[in-house]
Amino acid sequence: MPKLTLSEAKALASVFGSVDHKKSILLMLFYRPRSKYDTLRIMKRELPLKYQIPRASLYRLVDEMNKSGYVRPLSTRAFKKGRLKQTVTSYGLSLKGYLAAVAFAYVLFLDKDANRELRKDGKSVFNSDALVEQLESTPLWNFHINFLRWNCERKNDLSNVSVDALYILLTWFVSLVENPEVLDEQDLTESLNALKSAGLNIPQVEPKTILLTVRKMKKAADEFAELFLPVHLRKQTTNPISDARS
Repeated sequence: MPKLTLSEAKALASVFGSVDHKKSILLMLFYRPRSKYDTLRIMKRELPLKYQIPRASLYRLVDEMNKSGYVRPLSTRAFKKGRLKQTVTSYGLSLKGYLAAVAFAYVLFLDKDANRELRKDGKSVFNSDALVEQLESTPLWNFHINFLRWNCERKNDLSNVSVDALYILLTWFVSLVENPEVLDEQDLTESLNALKSAGLNIPQVEPKTILLTVRKMKKAADEFAELFLPVHLRKQTTNPISDARS
């Protein structure tokens, strides 16, 4: 499984906007459904002061992340205390939020300064070393890196757009066509199973068939580029000197 340097991880994560440690932690906390208030309490209880977010800023950030599609409302409940009555909403990560949370978390955990600071009573708050190893060993890690790299190379800004399952699967397929060597049959099988477990509707196609298809498409694209594009360019080239003499 690929391992990244801190600079590489930052570059890939930037497809979801600027990499900010506080935003990273906030996304990680919504890995489990929580309300804004519950998230605020966990931050105050578990995190060093440097990484805490003031209440007003946290509530605003959650609203912004909801609007940008990183989190989504999952449930509501009535809250009553004395004369105070209000509806409390619990949020969880969307598919886009999950992809961003993993990318940001990886950056956070590779940052030695942040790792040193994110400790309480001498223990890592997020058990970062174990989480990095877990990320790098999961069957979806290749898939995730290829998705980020494909968008990063094209300078796609995903921070304020909807990222749905169809876009992710199409991106993944195109990246496979461009670089079919990044996955073997076992990797592809594990990736497909992991995607199904994540709730994505994957067509029932044999991994071997997918690999054969993308390799044929890659070969056809390479032959087209090698044979036809140079001919087209030569036809478009003019020689002013020859034209003048004729």
